[in-house]
Amino acid sequence: MMKTAMVCVLLVMLLVLVSAFTPLRDPTLEARAIALEKTLRCPVCQGEPLSESQSPMADAMRTFIRDSLRNGMQENEIRALLEQRYGEDLSLIPPLKTETAILWAGPFLILLPGVWWLGRRDRRTED
Repeated sequence: MMKTAMVCVLLVMLLVLVSAFTPLRDPTLEARAIALEKTLRCPVCQGEPLSESQSPMADAMRTFIRDSLRNGMQENEIRALLEQRYGEDLSLIPPLKTETAILWAGPFLILLPGVWWLGRRDRRTED
């Protein structure tokens, strides 16, 4: 009795693993799934892309993405559903909004003084 239960549990686990890592038959759908997974963060693993995470949650999300694409949903619809469920910070690419403007402008604001300083330094050496 106990052996039968263990075998059933192992078979179920094997089926879940196989279904999670089964690529889509259509190469374009598979490419779209992979591209979407690279832009989403695993909700369990801090800062790790969904495409690289090994958590069960990431497996479930990858399966959801593939099933949704197979059923005709678009990437933006899938992203909206996942962000609605797990929050906007699921995206590895922050949306351009007033709250995130410093994230987009920050690198330029940091580089500007350096460019200004290099320009002044070059003018002094020419004089």
